[in-house]
Parts: sequence; structure tokens; C-alpha cells
Amino acid sequence: MINRRTSTRINVNLRALLHNGDEVSKARIVNLSTGGLFLWTEYPDLRPGTDVGIDIDGENVGHILGVSGHVIHKNKLGLAIEITQADKNLGLLIEREGRQQ
Repeated sequence: MINRRTSTRINVNLRALLHNGDEVSKARIVNLSTGGLFLWTEYPDLRPGTDVGIDIDGENVGHILGVSGHVIHKNKLGLAIEITQADKNLGLLIEREGRQQ
């Protein structure tokens, strides 16, 4: 498989809420970069191309970070999301989480 990522992902363990229209489900982000993320969720049945919103528990930056994007692919554990818009502090969260590794 060809890796098309333009930014390095870090392993994380962050709580999140996944928004798909009016549906909201708990999720756990397991890797994260400025361009995308992978999350475990109870609703991995979303199709590639589906637009979603994600609220990330950014306790390391003091507030919830909102990002939006679309599903790139799915597997039985969760969803890979390409981030199209992000809270201005996403880079700060990634930097702080990266230091803890």
C-alpha cells in the first residue's frame, strides 16, 4: 500500500465525539496528524466520502477542539478521516501529545 500522507501521524488516545448529521457517537482517536486521523467508533458503517464532524477532548490545550472532514476508508475497528477544517489549536495538541511519547 502506498502511503499518501503529507504529515506525520502520532499515536494518541483521545476521547472524541463523532457527528454524522444528527447522529452523535462516542469515539476514540488512536492516531492523529494535521491532515487526518483514525478513530475507533461504534458506527464504523459510514461510507467513504461521508462528511463528518469530530469534537476532540483537548485537555492538553484546555478545551474541546472541533475538526471536520470526510471518511477516506473504514475497517471493522473504525474510520480513517481526512481533515478539511480544524480548530487553530490542533497543531498545539499534536505537539503536546507528541512530546508524551
